Amino acid sequence: MAKELAGRRSSSLSACVGRARLLEGLRAVWLDQDEEMWYNFEKMIFRDIRRRDQLEITPHHLVEGVVHRYDPSEHEHEEWVKVKHVPLARVVVCFEGCWRDVVRWHPAAPASRRITPPSGGKVAHSMEWTTVTGPTPLQAVPKMQVVEQRQRDEAADWRRRGVEYFEKDIQSGVPTLTQAGREALEAEIKYEHEDENEDGVERDNGSAPAS
Repeated sequence: MAKELAGRRSSSLSACVGRARLLEGLRAVWLDQDEEMWYNFEKMIFRDIRRRDQLEITPHHLVEGVVHRYDPSEHEHEEWVKVKHVPLARVVVCFEGCWRDVVRWHPAAPASRRITPPSGGKVAHSMEWTTVTGPTPLQAVPKMQVVEQRQRDEAADWRRRGVEYFEKDIQSGVPTLTQAGREALEAEIKYEHEDENEDGVERDNGSAPAS
């Protein structure tokens, strides 16, 4: 059950994220597994045994949600009643845990801006996935299968031509790079250093900047 953050529970959840109401333009939406469990239990226990079994193993008092930014002068956020409704760009904090015990939170990590250097056929490979990430899931599945099959065919062609990035005969259990593998790795490392030196900030881990 999704709802706006309210201080009606004297719990660690209110203590943890209740201060968000002091900041204008912030709102929290979360799913209370415990309340939803009992609602579904009353509705479905006599009609679906499998659903009942799933409900019995649902963690009690579990909550998970986000704190997101919104514009008080607009009404768009009123339709965001579930966590998945909130646009990722608006999320500032994610939290989860038991509202009777401990609720853990962490800042929403920004998406990494690092991209693979477009060398050789890499441009074509990166553009292939735009047909998968754009459409709806039902439309994306057949497109994804086409891309994956093309990649399998390409890997088979590499094997026929003898292109290998790792040595086949490994006695120590540690993978050993071939000359082609070393060249590919060195090119990737070189690009990473150049990318970091542009602005002096490492952006590969997607973590929030330290205060």
